[in-house]
Amino acid sequence: STSAPYRYLSWGGSYVEDFLDHVTSFALLACFSTVEPQMVIIGFATKLIGYRIVAYRMTNVTCRPYPHGAEGIGLWQTILDTVAALAVTCIVALQTFYRPPTSTWSFQSQVIFFIVAEKVMFSIRALVRVAFPSIPADVVRI
Repeated sequence: STSAPYRYLSWGGSYVEDFLDHVTSFALLACFSTVEPQMVIIGFATKLIGYRIVAYRMTNVTCRPYPHGAEGIGLWQTILDTVAALAVTCIVALQTFYRPPTSTWSFQSQVIFFIVAEKVMFSIRALVRVAFPSIPADVVRI
């Protein structure tokens, strides 16, 4: 069988569009999955279907380019880290101001709880980042 020539930017799809789709989905799930936990299941199903469609596009429409090595995902890592940090604030705010029992507290108590809970969550996030470095030890040794 013959393969089609590589035409990645034709018929939709580009590096930015593909990553933006993943970042948007991650942001929605990370920030709002506590409001409607069933959203995670629906999000998983839609991403699974989307991956199959992109795989079809890459193999049959735009074709696969020659792979080039990279050290990471570049600027997208910073964007994903920012989304993850914003998700912590968003989740704590939603749980504090819209979910019982804290939603029935006075506004002053809610604000104090929000500030303390957010600081605790960011501390846990920092501890996890220290405990699990971004570059594993076996990769550093190489």
